[in-house]
Amino acid sequence: MILLGDHHQLPPVVQDLALAHACGFDQSLFTRLIRLNVPCVQLDAQGRCRASLASLFAWRYAGLRNLPVSLPRANACLRYVCQVIDVEDYNQQGEVMTASHSYTNEGEAEYVVAFYEYLRLAGYPAEKITILCAYNGQRELVASLVKARCKKNPLFGAPRKVTTIDKYQGQQNDIVVLSLTRTRSVGYLGDVRRLLVGVSRAKLGLYVFCRAALFRECVELKPILDVLLERPTKLALVENEYYPCERKEEEEVKSFEVRETRGVDV
Repeated sequence: MILLGDHHQLPPVVQDLALAHACGFDQSLFTRLIRLNVPCVQLDAQGRCRASLASLFAWRYAGLRNLPVSLPRANACLRYVCQVIDVEDYNQQGEVMTASHSYTNEGEAEYVVAFYEYLRLAGYPAEKITILCAYNGQRELVASLVKARCKKNPLFGAPRKVTTIDKYQGQQNDIVVLSLTRTRSVGYLGDVRRLLVGVSRAKLGLYVFCRAALFRECVELKPILDVLLERPTKLALVENEYYPCERKEEEEVKSFEVRETRGVDV
């Protein structure tokens, strides 16, 4: 028998947490075998995404190198191929707990959908864009905004998927827009495996919308956030550029920063 998997990513979902901890159901058979030192082979090279994106998760895989594959050039109309976009309170409100004990963040939802519309107007194909949310409540909010504003509009249409990080494990897309939702505490995002899944879904571009100051202080997430926060936390856009573009990823280009959530007008 041959098993393929990644024990560094999310474990099985067990609804009864007490039972999961008591019986060890919070770890997969694959993880158990690794911990028992069953012989294994770890892939040591990746060619799925840009090297700059691979730096977000390479620390987790000893000796991981990048294959010399040919990837498209810079992301049109965007200064960086990966960036944290800091989202402040919207209408004096950040995260909100829903009746189902999930979380929503209206400011992030509005910003994420506006950003998606901007990408579509710049020529990005809808099927090349995925929107990921850390919580199901946020997914429902974003999906409702997409349905109301984009789905039936021929200029926009719907992205390939609007889903949660957990449900997108094992999948990928060119551009991933990620909403972390929380503004008071990091919650279960403090489990680095969850964020590791989120940031490793993108092949060409990753844009993380969150409360930057909150996640910067989380020690468990430091290896990922240190790389992401090397760039400014205001969305940096490039004017008069359309998908696909000829600009090289490392090429210097004049850009401008979006200063407020309401500033992304499409």
